[in-house]
Amino acid sequence: MAPTKRTCVQANASEAKKAKVTDRTAEKIEAITRTLSDPECKVPGPESHREMLLASIWHTLIVPCDQRHEYQTALAQMVDTVLRAWVGDHETKVSDAQAKVEMTQQLCDRNMKEIEESASLVQYQEQKVTSCEDVLLVNREALKTAQETLQAATTAVADFDTNLKETIDQRDQCSSVYDECFALLKSDSAVHKVHMKPDCSILKRLEAMLKSLGTERSLLSAIVPALKKSPEERGPFDIMAVEGVEALFTKHLATFHEQIDNADALKAEKVAAQLAAQEAEGATTSKKTSSKAALKEEKQVLRLMQMQHERRLQDANSRATAAMEAIADHGLAEESLLEAKQLLSGFTELLEGQRETHTAVDVEMSKVPAGETSEALCTSKVDDTFEPRSMPSPTKSQAARADGMLEHIASPTKSLVA
Repeated sequence: MAPTKRTCVQANASEAKKAKVTDRTAEKIEAITRTLSDPECKVPGPESHREMLLASIWHTLIVPCDQRHEYQTALAQMVDTVLRAWVGDHETKVSDAQAKVEMTQQLCDRNMKEIEESASLVQYQEQKVTSCEDVLLVNREALKTAQETLQAATTAVADFDTNLKETIDQRDQCSSVYDECFALLKSDSAVHKVHMKPDCSILKRLEAMLKSLGTERSLLSAIVPALKKSPEERGPFDIMAVEGVEALFTKHLATFHEQIDNADALKAEKVAAQLAAQEAEGATTSKKTSSKAALKEEKQVLRLMQMQHERRLQDANSRATAAMEAIADHGLAEESLLEAKQLLSGFTELLEGQRETHTAVDVEMSKVPAGETSEALCTSKVDDTFEPRSMPSPTKSQAARADGMLEHIASPTKSLVA
């Protein structure tokens, strides 16, 4: 019983290995079938050629290469040509995707250079705008000062005659008070006694005039007691107060006379100052207007540069997205190329390696002793294998029809290979 058990174990292992090989073969054939069914996989000739290849692929690839019929071999070669063209298409797609990646990268690099240049121009333009704003601010301050100067000069010219009349009135009043009050009380002792009464208005007129002339308070408080005394009764302090008031009258009267005598020349100077202020105000107004216009123009240029810079940034985002998409497409194309090459490699293995697979299985089976083989086969579940040699030979009509289809497929296939 022990030898029989070992024989069954060996037979089961051989069957498991054979089933594993069969599953792997089925997976490869299914992958080839899916590719042939893909409309993007180009099969020369009408659609019936694709259908013929799909219908025959299973019956062709499961047969060892040394046991295939010549029609199966021709069909397998056609599938090989189609799959190699499929790999070539994917290689072309990878090449195109790589070219697109390089192109989009060049566009991104050029766009980044343009953005850097644009940012530098925007920064320079912002500095120009700031400079124009500073110039406009200076011109505004200058115009304000010129307008104030012009206003003062215009007022001086307009009020000159009125001020001159007031000056003449002040001179006449000052001269009248000096002659009628101060000079009289200063030197005439006889008249002095007559006017020195409690309600005498002469001292009030004098005191009011001295206040209008801006006399110091100490001098103003000293002059009234001094003038109440007769010239003989005055002491040194009284005399000093009288002399101080006389000098004050003399100074103001001289000033009044000078202003009145030089009124025409002074008026001409004020008119000239007014004209000069008008010219200065016009010049500063022109500078302000021109600097304002320059600022407006530079701001418009800045805005255009900023808009252009923003568009370039948007273009950079779009091109960066396109570059990422190109990289992703290139990756997908490489993956598809790898899958196509793996598919072709699997097909090549099925096309040329079936003999090795069956040989390995035969070697495993040959290791079972002759006396145990029948027992192992009887005790295990073994499916009947496909034997292509047992297939009936095609009739003459079937062979002629197949020859016609093969010739129809072979002609575009040869051109595709070339």
